[in-house]
Amino acid sequence: MNLPEGYSLKDGYYIIQGELGTGGFGTTYKATRHLPNGQEEIVAIKIG
Repeated sequence: MNLPEGYSLKDGYYIIQGELGTGGFGTTYKATRHLPNGQEEIVAIKIG
């Protein structure tokens, strides 16, 4: 699965910022996680 920058996961809880790498176990993306208190944090998400 190739996710474009700005793609939303979990109804906007995660927003994809870009791809970090691809390998035999899937693709890892840099994303922003939007917390319920309005804060944001940068996370890595593995898909695959």
